[in-house]
Amino acid sequence: MGFLTERELAGIGFRALGREVRVSDRAALYAPDRISLGDHVRIDDFCVLSAGAGDISIGRYVHISPHCILVGGGTIVMEDFSQLSARVTLLSAGDDIHGDFPHGAAIPEAYRQVQRGRIVLERYSGAAAGCTLLPDAQIGEGTIVGAMSLVRGKCEPYSIYAGIPARRIKERGRGFLDKIEALLAAKGRSH
Repeated sequence: MGFLTERELAGIGFRALGREVRVSDRAALYAPDRISLGDHVRIDDFCVLSAGAGDISIGRYVHISPHCILVGGGTIVMEDFSQLSARVTLLSAGDDIHGDFPHGAAIPEAYRQVQRGRIVLERYSGAAAGCTLLPDAQIGEGTIVGAMSLVRGKCEPYSIYAGIPARRIKERGRGFLDKIEALLAAKGRSH
């Protein structure tokens, strides 16, 4: 995997670009003027970030693993220390599929019924391999969603969710917070 150089990243035209950002030279970035990347972000091979009509805002210390897709006409927010494992899909907009409207991006929007929403991964949260998050999904602070799960609504903080649709399985421990504090102290909190 090769990463874009600092100069290449600066030339892309992101809305905001933090320090020590690593973006694969095999990632696809659409509407970068509506994409913000915080410090210490890593985006791996074959990821697609397409801001559409909405914004994509990525906080500090965020990792987006290979083959992740962040798209749609809504807003996507990944707060500090949130993570996406391989093949996670965030869809901030989607067509009505009940039969009253045609669907698909090839159909002009005047003929479609599109639901747009906000997807938020709060601090310290994550989605395991193969998860899908739909418009208005919100993963609470410190919560992890298990592999192959589907999130359509709000996941409570410091929990583990799994399934289709995702349901709360149990509480998640908070011991990792001490290690994050140590990391931030070592970095002087400004990073």
